[in-house]
Amino acid sequence: DDAVTSDKLANNIDIAGTLDATGLITADAGVSVTGNIDILAEGDLRLQDASGGQYAALQAPTTISSSYTLTLPADDGDADQVLSTNGSGVLDWVTSGGLYSEWVVAPAHHTVQASGEQIICNHASTGINVTLPAGVTGYTVTIKNVGAALVTVVRNGSEKINSVNENATMPTGNAAQLVWTGDAAIGWTVL
Repeated sequence: DDAVTSDKLANNIDIAGTLDATGLITADAGVSVTGNIDILAEGDLRLQDASGGQYAALQAPTTISSSYTLTLPADDGDADQVLSTNGSGVLDWVTSGGLYSEWVVAPAHHTVQASGEQIICNHASTGINVTLPAGVTGYTVTIKNVGAALVTVVRNGSEKINSVNENATMPTGNAAQLVWTGDAAIGWTVL
């Protein structure tokens, strides 16, 4: 007898094949699935609020050139952190920040550690070297010389500054914002 009765539904149901349904399937308890769940044709994954009246949904774009998986971090992060990807689908929490970092007052030589650094060079008599990081497309560095000594902007390896294979110098009062272009023939360009 293959008839589905309430007695049979009071127990576990194992389905070895495919379950097709044209209507709504509801469960009043948890549902466990081993394997993938495919939501087809841009259908939403809807997470309902407590009353079931409103939801937050996740949806795929209309077209995807290549399938990918996003792997969530192991914890919920800290205050003011945002999700960031490593470019391979692994997400992690990073501290949110603007395009620029805090100003760094450099009375001596300084090596730029990250994009967005803003450096104020200030020394009365001893020159200051500011060494650029290895170029990453879109990296930006702002430098201002407020001291009496000459500031030298030191290239990273053979990377160019304004298409020239030389370090740059900044006399007193000069300022520059440098951006890595991603083009080896140009290198860092001054805006």
